Amino acid sequence: MKKDMRHIRRQQGFTLLDIMLVLIIFVLLATLSLPSYGDLLSRNRLNAATVQVMSDLMLARKRALSQQHSVRVIFDSPQSYRIWNGSLRRFLRI
Repeated sequence: MKKDMRHIRRQQGFTLLDIMLVLIIFVLLATLSLPSYGDLLSRNRLNAATVQVMSDLMLARKRALSQQHSVRVIFDSPQSYRIWNGSLRRFLRI
């Protein structure tokens, strides 16, 4: 009886070589993507700080107009500022 090559049953599962190749590819992709992920986090923190400062500046302007006196925004350092209108003091750390 002649064996037909189409009916030979293959073993199911993965070999050790298959698993090692997948792990190597995964590690390479992870290594390449980590620096860009760090940049993404830095950009998101900067955007959040920018939105916070802009929101506080708009609030200071709104209070100055509604109370009809000056409001000061004092930048103490690159990481902090405060809003002062006589009695209101708001200290923010970025």
